[in-house]
Amino acid sequence: MVCPYRSLDSRFFETVVERLFGVTGNTSIAPVVALSDPEQVGLLKLASDEGRPVFVFFQDKLGGEINVSATMQSPELSFDITVIRVGFEKDVLVLRDFGIYEVQTMDFHGSYRHAVSALRNAVDLHASDFPDVLATNVEWLGRKIEGPNIANVFKRTFYQMLLKFRLAQYGACSGVALGLPKAVWESWAPHLSNPNLVEHDDYMVLEGSSVDELSNAWLLVFQTDTGSDDSREALMPYASIRVDVDAFLHLAFTDVPEYIGDNLIGNVRSSILSRVRRVYPSSRSADL
Repeated sequence: MVCPYRSLDSRFFETVVERLFGVTGNTSIAPVVALSDPEQVGLLKLASDEGRPVFVFFQDKLGGEINVSATMQSPELSFDITVIRVGFEKDVLVLRDFGIYEVQTMDFHGSYRHAVSALRNAVDLHASDFPDVLATNVEWLGRKIEGPNIANVFKRTFYQMLLKFRLAQYGACSGVALGLPKAVWESWAPHLSNPNLVEHDDYMVLEGSSVDELSNAWLLVFQTDTGSDDSREALMPYASIRVDVDAFLHLAFTDVPEYIGDNLIGNVRSSILSRVRRVYPSSRSADL
């Protein structure tokens, strides 16, 4: 999945909010811009009067992102989606705790022109059975699109999420979640030493996590519901992973480097020798 706005799929977004705030079902969630519409405000007030959990959210196209300015000791931060639990006291909107929802999709390189051209031609030729024809020719969807730089995607997101996951340990922040498509989560696995997931309650934890150290920080992995008959496939949960930030750090910055040092140094030396022999064939590696 490429488009981050798809992560606002209503059913999956409700799941995110339920995880962040510990509520279950029958929530009322609206973008903050809805507060300018008296009819929408009336619906939110009604939900609040009925005792239902009510939330508003900021997003770059819906009220803008919430930002934290840089200081001499910290970088600037911005949050993809900030969700706030609210209530009403007559006509006064009361802002309570907040949660942060980040989304990392795949950022592919290259132009989509060739893929769009292939799809347009397929629609012209196979209008009546286009979905079935496309299902047997999926390469049209990615024609001449370069793959993402997975390592860069991971590094950029990982550092940002470490900062944000820590916020879940403070009272005013109910929780922090990162939404990842299943394919992106699988591309992360080597950077986390291919972690085992252990079932705990109604979620999973990374092997090595301390259950006592779990904050309300989440990796929420989703996938599209390919069995759906809807024109736009809904998102469905694949794995809900509650994060022990220290275990997360250990996997990335201790387990992976140790594995490379213990198992792959010989590969590095072999690669060096092979490359040197291209310019100086009479070469060998010293015995160390």
